Amino acid sequence: MFLHLVKGLKNHALTRNLKRIETQHPKVLVVDKVEYQRKVTDRSHMSLYCQELEKECPPEANVHCPHFVIVDHQLHDEGRVDFAGLLREKEISLPVICKPIQACGSAESHYLGVVFKEEELHQFKPPFLIQEFYNHNGVIFKVFVIGEHISVVPRKSIKNFQSSQGDDDQLPNCFIFDSQNMKQLLSEGDLDVQPLPAQDALKVIAEVIGKKANLSLFGFDIVTNIETQKYAIVDLNFFPGYVGVEGVHSILLDFLSSLYTKHLISLQQSET
Repeated sequence: MFLHLVKGLKNHALTRNLKRIETQHPKVLVVDKVEYQRKVTDRSHMSLYCQELEKECPPEANVHCPHFVIVDHQLHDEGRVDFAGLLREKEISLPVICKPIQACGSAESHYLGVVFKEEELHQFKPPFLIQEFYNHNGVIFKVFVIGEHISVVPRKSIKNFQSSQGDDDQLPNCFIFDSQNMKQLLSEGDLDVQPLPAQDALKVIAEVIGKKANLSLFGFDIVTNIETQKYAIVDLNFFPGYVGVEGVHSILLDFLSSLYTKHLISLQQSET
């Protein structure tokens, strides 16, 4: 069995080495394959997954993914981007959150911005993602998946903002912050201000992501839009830290053992 976490989009040498191991040792069980991992380190792929997820989830899952647009080098280099027109075309309402395309593997990947006026978008370097920001009572739910096991850990998140903030000259039009250290933007409310997402909905979402992304060890971040009460998936990652998951080592070991047993049985059957 081979389990490895690929970080970042630019580690091509490591990716080639891992692919070579898979090719040279086809009987080795790889959890999860490198090409599937890489797609969730790219926020453009990740956002497309979330968009497709909304279409594939049944209505009772209550999922609505934020509208988004990718600002790439080509779009940016064609001249001064008409961000107001771009947001209208994609049906994106302010405020928005801006994120680098690379989701992990570098310090820059954690620098985000909440923007209240279109003109502030010019300060971000392409390629980057513009995604609708939803007020969510300052609570984000970290959903951790190991095979069929699902755990939910609530954590403090960005506080609510007034929709009119961009019209007030006395207030900032943009907050740029490090997602690993964002105390100035965190809500001061209690975590229990926002109820946990429905377990049935999380199970459906996890199943769809697992099948769509071909992953068995992953996590996703979900918030509840306080205006619509719909669940919005705002991030997705492979093999997260599982911080806050009780008994995670036993759960992970049991899953990998079960996976390996099934793999051995499959190999034996193919050789007979």
